[in-house]
Amino acid sequence: MLSVKHDQTTPTEQKTHKEKVADWNAQRESVFDRIGSEEFPLEDWTSLWKSEPLPSLLPEAPEMLSYSGQVRDHDAALMPNAPDAVEIETSYRLGYLETVLECRSLTLRELLALREDLTQKRSDANARCLLGPRTVALVVDLANARGRHQAASVACEAIFDVMDKCHWSDGYSPEIADSLRAWGQAIVEWRGEGISAGDLYFAAPNQPFAFFENAYEILNGAPEKALDIAISEIRSAGGFIAEVIEHNLATAFKQQPLFAVAGAMTLMASLIGRKVRDDYGTRPNLQVISVGPTTCGKDHARKLNKKILSQSGNDPIVASEEVTSDASIFRALEAQPCILAQYDEFGRFLKTTQNASSPWLFNVVSALMKLYTSADDPLFNPKGYADPKLNMLIDQPCLVLHGTSTPNAIYEAFGTAAVDDGFLGRCLIFETKTQPKRIMIPERSIPVSIIETAEFWRDFQCGGNMSSVHPEPKVVPTTDEALATFEQLADESHHHVVAQKLGHALWGRTEEKAKQIALILACSFDRAEPKIDGKAARLACTLARAVTRHMVSIAQDWLASNQQEGISKRLLRIIKDVPDGLTKSQLTRKSQWLKKRDRDDLLVSLIESELVMAVQVPYGNGTKLVFKATRP
Repeated sequence: MLSVKHDQTTPTEQKTHKEKVADWNAQRESVFDRIGSEEFPLEDWTSLWKSEPLPSLLPEAPEMLSYSGQVRDHDAALMPNAPDAVEIETSYRLGYLETVLECRSLTLRELLALREDLTQKRSDANARCLLGPRTVALVVDLANARGRHQAASVACEAIFDVMDKCHWSDGYSPEIADSLRAWGQAIVEWRGEGISAGDLYFAAPNQPFAFFENAYEILNGAPEKALDIAISEIRSAGGFIAEVIEHNLATAFKQQPLFAVAGAMTLMASLIGRKVRDDYGTRPNLQVISVGPTTCGKDHARKLNKKILSQSGNDPIVASEEVTSDASIFRALEAQPCILAQYDEFGRFLKTTQNASSPWLFNVVSALMKLYTSADDPLFNPKGYADPKLNMLIDQPCLVLHGTSTPNAIYEAFGTAAVDDGFLGRCLIFETKTQPKRIMIPERSIPVSIIETAEFWRDFQCGGNMSSVHPEPKVVPTTDEALATFEQLADESHHHVVAQKLGHALWGRTEEKAKQIALILACSFDRAEPKIDGKAARLACTLARAVTRHMVSIAQDWLASNQQEGISKRLLRIIKDVPDGLTKSQLTRKSQWLKKRDRDDLLVSLIESELVMAVQVPYGNGTKLVFKATRP
């Protein structure tokens, strides 16, 4: 066994870890360079290997192995977004050392085979890390020297290089997408804006549009896909919510998983309202809006919720389906402090609340905002009247909102004010553009297990005999793993808010909504002893993050502060609806409501703001000019 020489130098003379790593790499390469050379003839290799072990050439090999943890940390710092590549890289650095120390009978052929295998694995790992921190530094350095436009150009070239090597032109590569997206985010933070489809096009104009769309989706993420993934995970997670979702889909004429999740979560929230909270006082008073085209199947979830509540004896929870004033909401909560308010055509209703000349309706949105932040208030006094007899005092009001609407109605009713004042940030918007085929399904009875769970929460008491008047909600504990997951989302949200990026106001309550969802999921998984564990937190953060990203996309595409901006965004949506682009004549036919001069002015403005690009595409024996959106 080799003896390890202890370093007798003073601390100031000792080599840094970085220098040691460099030395180790040099020694490793030296060994492999000398194998098969005149100094080590192949025919003498076996006898030399058995009599004089290779570690003698590396006197500090045992010491190097003792630093394996530091080597791994060093590699992890270089490749933070590719843990699998870190393991492969570390194995490459240390694997052959462990071999020569423990397997002295290894032949040259076996050693070279090992090296070849590790080299291939390392090459594969490096393909996953081409968009790592060092590439980011390169792009930023080039950008500092050449300007932000060059940053986009260099970034796009790097993206296409990786996509070409990984054959991404025809498909999505999820195993590398996280690293690419993290790299893209670093560019976004420096540049102050994302890499647009226009940037991608000008970097490689001869590629098909699907190639740009795929690159954009991987770099920036697709909110709709992220939302679909979150919904799928919740459906497969089990529990009361998953059971309600599956029954919803099994009995719906038009299956809409997104709306089924929205309905099941608001149902669960209304059942546990005023009965549970987490360690931080979070209450389950969600405000959810399901958005989709007309006749797409939005009503089934609302109807199913009412059936379940009715058959389980929870009728008082169901609120009136029409609101006449803010006072009507407060009176309903005074009589029943926890209610499920399901409003159809919610977008049309919100339009009526924008008329300040009708204060009884104008104040409804303010009432919803106050109730969202007052769910833990034991002395909620919504209005003060001259006659004290008219005053109300509501203990911990819990209003769970479940609205449904079409996109045009709801988004035109919002406006940018809904983002600025925080109303939209309090909501969870579940939107789908799908129009499923109608399926004739016979009506089925609600499973007994669903009714039993609803009855369990109906009879659940918290606070003794006074629970109906002043409940003391059961505390649902949060595990350390769950807390770490929430803190990660909180850091991400805080970054968006502080940086004042697009949609920053919508990110402000993302962590809060994630905690609400996690509390609801925890009670769904285990009604007897609910616990917010890593699973519930991960699912909740995934859903909250996906919904927020989608809401930011909605704000960018729909919400306007004035009529001119609204018309411009409407024209942009028309162009976006056709990914392959529209010719001027096609665009004119789709926007007959615009005068020619107004249309031309808007089109020029969209091109100058890089929201639309004018592209020459092949057509017959020549080309034609089409207009494409720079962001899908």
